[in-house]
Amino acid sequence: DDRDLTGLTLGLDGASRLTGPDGAALPPTVVTAGARMHLLYGVVPATAGADPPAAVEVTVGTSASWRLTGLLGGPADPATTAARIAAYGVAAIAAPLLRAPTGSATVSWQIPSEVS
Repeated sequence: DDRDLTGLTLGLDGASRLTGPDGAALPPTVVTAGARMHLLYGVVPATAGADPPAAVEVTVGTSASWRLTGLLGGPADPATTAARIAAYGVAAIAAPLLRAPTGSATVSWQIPSEVS
């Protein structure tokens, strides 16, 4: 089943996933485009302090059954982003975010330690 998220872990620092009325994290919105599956998570900045976090750190852990090809953050909600991906593709919606005059992103790869 394409919607089986076993083997995928999303970590957030400086933000949290949107929650439903029961307080549980909402599942991602799934958009399938060609051979790719896009998982869209609604997130909100952490509210533990009076000031918003300086940055949001996202970590993704995957099993061998997953291949992470990218990570994208933006201001729109999952439903709006899903409609845009379906209509225009990821490249078309990512381009304005990459050219935006504000904000920044740091991408790094850390080789996971061996799991015993």
